[in-house]
Amino acid sequence: DLEVDPLTQSINPRFRPNTPANDPAIADFVGIAMFPDLFAGRDGIPRSWVGTFNDGTPTNELCPAFGTCPVVSDDIGASFILSEETLAGYFKTNFEGELFGLPFTGNGGVRVVRTKQGSEGLSVVGGVPQLTVADRSYTDVLPSGIITFSLNDQLQLRFGAAKIMARPDTGSLTPAVSVNTEGPIASGGNPNLEPFRASQFDLSLEWYGDDGAAVTVAAFYKDVASFVTTSSTFAVAPGLESLGEITINTQINGEGGK
Repeated sequence: DLEVDPLTQSINPRFRPNTPANDPAIADFVGIAMFPDLFAGRDGIPRSWVGTFNDGTPTNELCPAFGTCPVVSDDIGASFILSEETLAGYFKTNFEGELFGLPFTGNGGVRVVRTKQGSEGLSVVGGVPQLTVADRSYTDVLPSGIITFSLNDQLQLRFGAAKIMARPDTGSLTPAVSVNTEGPIASGGNPNLEPFRASQFDLSLEWYGDDGAAVTVAAFYKDVASFVTTSSTFAVAPGLESLGEITINTQINGEGGK
């Protein structure tokens, strides 16, 4: 497979010949495929690829010569552009004191992250590529803190809590879908996937010996808001509103867990 993925771009017309490059027969079937209209108007997009050919035309009929079926000549639907802009700020403070006669130290703070996401893909509707664009933005407020009580010179009680998030992988966020108009049934990415979000809590009792040894007993609790899962839904495909609600096989934010 040939891929270009410099963080914000993923161009993936897939060609899969298994024949060794030094095989004499390969010269008759391999050449340069040109896609001059691939994301037209965008600079820095590669539009020529090594591909399988028959008389100058990409073909799927050469799989016996390449040892695999099918040979994929071009997968326009797998090409997409994704951009993510983030603006973040945070506040943190350290503190110490005494509570019920026990000295403590710790720190706490909050991080605010604003994410602006834009994606473009080529949906294939009835065999015809169609540009699909989806834009969105969201904000996460992520507090965290930790406090440690000194029970004696060797024993500490530590408690921590935080909210965390992790964005979906870029390949899941493409707005492009492939639509079978006879259904109509679509399959593809989901640009509206929410990040993985969770609240987590940790409690540990830690003993430190004079010789550097340590014994720790810890417990944790994590509340996950949602797991990404694959599902079949009846909805409007982003960028293809003219089709109305159709069956879409894609990834969604499913139920969470604890």
